[in-house]
Amino acid sequence: MIKELKLGNFGKFQRKDFSLASVTVFYGPNEAGKTTLLDAFCQTLAEPSGATSEGKRLKDRYGEEREAELVFENKPWSVDLDEFSNIYSVRTGNIEIAFSKNAKWAEAIKTAIFSGGLDPQRILNKLKEKADTKGTRKHVKEKNAAEIQLKRVKEKLVVLIHEREEYLKKENAIQKGAEALKGIDQKIREGESNLAAIRERLSVQQKILERKRCLSLLQDLHESEALEKKIQRLARYANDTSHSIETDEKKIAVFTQKLDRTVGEMKALQESSEKQRLQSEEKESRLAILRENALLAEKLQKEISAGRAVKKEVIQSFFQKPLLALAVALSLLSLAVFSGVGFLDVSIPAWIPASILLLAAGFTLKISHRKRSEVFFDEGLDRTLLSRIRDSWRNSTASALQSETLDGVLEELQKCRNAHDQARAELLQIQESLKERKTMLHSLRAQFEDYTSKKEAAEKAIHAWLIAQAVGSLEEYKEQRRRYEASVQEREKVRRRLSENKEFAEERDTKSWQVELQTKVVQLEKEITEESLSEAEETRLKRDQDLQEKSLASLRAQSTSAQALVSKDSGAYSVRMATLPQELYDVQKNISELEEQIEKFDMDVQAAALAGNIFESLQSEQSDIFENLSGEISRFYGQLFPENRNIVLNAFDQKKIVVQESSGSLRALEHVSTATVSAFYLAARLAFALKTRNEGEGILLLDEPFASFDLSRQSHAVHFIRSFVEESKMQLVLMTKEVALVALLRDEFKDSESFVVHEL
Repeated sequence: MIKELKLGNFGKFQRKDFSLASVTVFYGPNEAGKTTLLDAFCQTLAEPSGATSEGKRLKDRYGEEREAELVFENKPWSVDLDEFSNIYSVRTGNIEIAFSKNAKWAEAIKTAIFSGGLDPQRILNKLKEKADTKGTRKHVKEKNAAEIQLKRVKEKLVVLIHEREEYLKKENAIQKGAEALKGIDQKIREGESNLAAIRERLSVQQKILERKRCLSLLQDLHESEALEKKIQRLARYANDTSHSIETDEKKIAVFTQKLDRTVGEMKALQESSEKQRLQSEEKESRLAILRENALLAEKLQKEISAGRAVKKEVIQSFFQKPLLALAVALSLLSLAVFSGVGFLDVSIPAWIPASILLLAAGFTLKISHRKRSEVFFDEGLDRTLLSRIRDSWRNSTASALQSETLDGVLEELQKCRNAHDQARAELLQIQESLKERKTMLHSLRAQFEDYTSKKEAAEKAIHAWLIAQAVGSLEEYKEQRRRYEASVQEREKVRRRLSENKEFAEERDTKSWQVELQTKVVQLEKEITEESLSEAEETRLKRDQDLQEKSLASLRAQSTSAQALVSKDSGAYSVRMATLPQELYDVQKNISELEEQIEKFDMDVQAAALAGNIFESLQSEQSDIFENLSGEISRFYGQLFPENRNIVLNAFDQKKIVVQESSGSLRALEHVSTATVSAFYLAARLAFALKTRNEGEGILLLDEPFASFDLSRQSHAVHFIRSFVEESKMQLVLMTKEVALVALLRDEFKDSESFVVHEL
């Protein structure tokens, strides 16, 4: 459902919003903007491109800067331009549907109800010819010829495949001999290379062992010197003094945590204060607007109180007939008692009961007398005052009062004043909250400065200690301590390794010993070409040397015998194998083409038979489909008249549509009255709209749809429109300048909550 239409710089509407209900009426004289509103719906629902005639018309009439927007209750939806023009909208006095050829909306209807306008019988005859398998048919003769040709080509393929297998056997024997000879020669070369490598490796193993011993001694000497220097450089870290600053670091961590928490609280407080400040500014701006409206409302309330029609009270006197009759009866009875005392055998004077009855008659007469007051108002003065008040409010606020009575207007004006008072109270509450937050922020800043000063004092103490220890942090100091202890331990390990050497035990000069070892290593490096081997590996190399020499002798004998297998003549084989593959490819390709051709013949026949069944079914169902569509349109068409009427739809063609007149006779649509034609097209639009729309979507835009209807038909049409809206759940937007039509609509939808009238 569409909830609202928003227009900006669209024709005469610069900034205007219109609320929409299930039924919305736009009422106004000519040139009030009804056509503009219909164009706005076209812009937002159909979105015509600039290349279409409708898009060019909107651009020429309203310009490039036009703005129009629809607010949907749920997911937005749109329609095709042809559907909008021929189904969903009716422009002034033009309700006719254009059954143009290939129109998108018409194709959508055809797709929804029948086979799309095809002639099933004509297509069915062609398909039956294609599905016939008699031998006299041209396509059957072509298939038989292709099958004979396929059989011949397959026989030729069998012969060629047998020939290829024989030549492949010959090729396999020649290739085996050549491959065996290559393998033997390769093994001989590999064996000779391996034997030379084994001999070279065995000759250098002693040199490798000596070099390894010299390098180990050099490394230990260099490492011992480096560790001594490192220990001397780290001597100040021999004793651990870091415990004096650990307490200060814990304080710094605590104060840092408190500072972070304080900063977070200050930031949150500042952000909330800023939000409240913006709310205060927004409230002040809104209050300024509400203050003007409230002052105007107060002024208009006083004007209503002073200008309302004065009550006129008239007092009338009357007697209650039962009591009056009782008083008369008592009076007559008292007279009878007084007159007939001589006939009564009583001991009291007759005037006493007569007086009592007479007093009762007087009292009864008194209470039977009543007065009644009647109050009269001058309703004409109240209507004039109401019109003046609503005009004053509209001119001052650019909005309208919705109530139709003075009491309702007074309630609306009081609501306006109440809104001003509520906004003022909210603004005062926000300002008071801002003051409280300012006090809290001042307290947090003082707390922040206190934590900062305490943290800086601890940091200064740590900084002084770090300078004294020549480090940048406690972690660096601890790292230096670890390095010192690790260096001492590593020096002891190196000394233990050197003490195991006989030359070191003789207390030789370290420098001269290093020079001697370096010279020996350089000489050995020149002579060594590979890495050292273990004793087991060296034994294995000697055993491999003997085995390799025996293997070479055997391989040389095998090479001589393999030469005889490759000496055979393969000339005839090479010539035939150069042409045989191409012949095989050509034959196989010919077989594939013939099989595809035969398969295509069979598929065409099967497809034709299947399609024939489908179109034969369509032919039998098409008349039922048109009959159902005629029934749907007739259901809406009959409700537009006092009596039920039917239509007959034989095709999707205006000339083949027959409608029923008031006399009961059926006549072609082109030969009936304008009002009857309009009624048919309106019913057809409603039926087509239900066919094309999706669930939860759909709107009918009617601009003077009943221009050719008399008052009686308008009354039936309005009642039918309500029934259709309630049944289909579609929205209706009706535009008119007719006062009588608006009155009919108000009366029809007086009990509906989803009915809106906009007066333009």
